[in-house]
Amino acid sequence: MSLKSRKLAGAAALAFMTPFVLCFNYVFGHFYRHGSFLLDAGWFAYLLEGNPALLNPPALGGGTYYSTHVSPFLSAFSTLGLIADPAPGIGLALLLGLCYGGLSLGVFTMSSASSARPSQAEIALSLAAAGLILWSGPVAAAIGYPHFEPLTCTFILFFFYFLLTGRLRICMAFLVLGLSVREDSGFHVFALLVLLLLARSRGIAFTQLPGRFLAACALFSLVWSAAALGIQQSFFPGDDAFQRIYSGSPAFAHVTLEFAGARLRTLAAEGRWLYLPFLALAAWALVKRRPAYLIGHLAFVPWFLLHLAALSDSAGTFQVHYAFPFIISLFWPLIAYADERRRGTAPAAPARALALYALFLCLAAVRLPLLRMADPTLPDMEAFAELRRTFHEDGLLLGPIRVDDSARCLVLDAPVGMDRLQAGERFSSGTAFLFERRFERAVGEDSLRPSREFRLYRLRGTPVLIASDRGLPPRLERLLDRRQWPSASEIRPGGRE
Repeated sequence: MSLKSRKLAGAAALAFMTPFVLCFNYVFGHFYRHGSFLLDAGWFAYLLEGNPALLNPPALGGGTYYSTHVSPFLSAFSTLGLIADPAPGIGLALLLGLCYGGLSLGVFTMSSASSARPSQAEIALSLAAAGLILWSGPVAAAIGYPHFEPLTCTFILFFFYFLLTGRLRICMAFLVLGLSVREDSGFHVFALLVLLLLARSRGIAFTQLPGRFLAACALFSLVWSAAALGIQQSFFPGDDAFQRIYSGSPAFAHVTLEFAGARLRTLAAEGRWLYLPFLALAAWALVKRRPAYLIGHLAFVPWFLLHLAALSDSAGTFQVHYAFPFIISLFWPLIAYADERRRGTAPAAPARALALYALFLCLAAVRLPLLRMADPTLPDMEAFAELRRTFHEDGLLLGPIRVDDSARCLVLDAPVGMDRLQAGERFSSGTAFLFERRFERAVGEDSLRPSREFRLYRLRGTPVLIASDRGLPPRLERLLDRRQWPSASEIRPGGRE
């Protein structure tokens, strides 16, 4: 292997491992340092604990995840938990590390492949692009509120890479992986491929790609998603996610001119990462007469309009994971440029093109939770394991149990009943488990109040606090440090979250 090849391989490893480690560490900390959300991170973590049927936890009403989304990929990945039996959240941390590490590697691979023998400058710019994609609005949102849907985009990126390099069998494998992440993935791929085929038929771009293969992939994607929805409605009724999030009942009765105007004003103020890259790319494509560069945005106009009319504010303003298809929009210029390089019609040399692409990604940049992603502190995992064993084997000794959402995420599979700490609903007897960041809020909301009988403990080496009016099991008691209740002057009004 030549020196340049070794440098390229090392840069590829860096492009993958850096986001893998940071994202794994962030999700790990989400569960064990700071406290996780029950929805959706705690839910996903439960699904990945050796649960290929994707049965929902009883605390969330039971049933199966397939009533919400059809995800054969998640079922397959969850089988790993039958082999390794990971602690809660570890499977999700691994999955999301692979997702975003893979996305970064895909961007690096597509960028560096723009030249047969990339120079050091081109390798550096490819690494910059691989890092900047993680700072983009849709990726950062899905990292911050951990979601796996961007896996679709990672697989589709590799689908196009192997399509452009002529390895159609590998290309097809990545297409199937991408479609298997969620039931609507096929509709997104279908829209992309229809526009690509249109550009090909008019001689605009992608003229060297196999038309019949692309048409077959488009039809396969459409049929896959239509069949997945049909199977869901026939065999997994229950949670009508489309009605709950998008249409409401009666369908779209909430949509008025005032509603649409308010949504657009919110997006104008908060969604710059969404429209600034599109406007810049559209202006460039118009001047250079290269409409193929806009396929990645035009394919998702229906997705944009659906969300603009969505009942849910989170969906309507593209918070958390709802903007994930636009990740494809952000790496589409790389695909269009790679096609032009193959045909000898590229508008610029690779180094200049990659520099422009890095600037394009900067328009979509938002803030990442880097301090949490790089947090090196390691909580006492044996203490967490002992806490879980206590819930499973000695839960009845704890009396009535109250938990906050973060503590519940760690014991969703426990066979003992537990209730959620509620604001204004005072906990008067039994044992309460909650993360430290939730403690002041619980006391301030009057759901947890000190009394002569209650004692406060900290689970050693963790941020978990335990309040109890009874003797605790010895296996747990040996790991507890006694704490003093804070005075009234130390409690902030309403607590803090």
